[in-house]
Amino acid sequence: MKKTLLILSLLAIFNSTFAQSNLETFPVLKGSYMGQKLPGLSPELFAPNIISNGLANRDVAISPDGKEMYFTMHTARFQYAIIVCSKLVNGSWTKPEIVPFATDSRYKYLEPALSYDGQKLFFVSDRPKDGSKEPVAEDIWVVDRKNDTWGEPYNLGAPVNFEGGDFFPSLTKDGTLYFTRNELEGRISNIYR
Repeated sequence: MKKTLLILSLLAIFNSTFAQSNLETFPVLKGSYMGQKLPGLSPELFAPNIISNGLANRDVAISPDGKEMYFTMHTARFQYAIIVCSKLVNGSWTKPEIVPFATDSRYKYLEPALSYDGQKLFFVSDRPKDGSKEPVAEDIWVVDRKNDTWGEPYNLGAPVNFEGGDFFPSLTKDGTLYFTRNELEGRISNIYR
């Protein structure tokens, strides 16, 4: 019952933030970079009241052509997390929608990272890779772009994924994957490539 209430609260937050039936809820954003000014030398809040809206939003990934933006929304204490996407269509940004592969509320989906060519989207999830139903330690997953949609996600497996949690995928132009791993003993995280 408690899990169902948390799922419903996440969906309520998502729907109240980006209500599908109320066009005033999500502003009309035109142009590149979600209509925001380009970053400068001083840190600034990104997309105030849009992505940086006081909710638990994080992990922004922008496609190489600048026409897609992915980010994570999650509930307090990280019990539930989803990846949403907004696209630049006909000069305006769409209201963020949950990506198709992240709709199973039994599992967390977070930390999107796009490959340099935009044809792969890496993310972190606690979904099991063996077909069981119980969440597992977080692993890094990837989904391939097929035409204009995403295919089925697959787990990267070893040597990237390990018995502890694996997080924060980040890719370089040459395809090198950087990520963090929580070691099994203690609360130590290391960066790997």
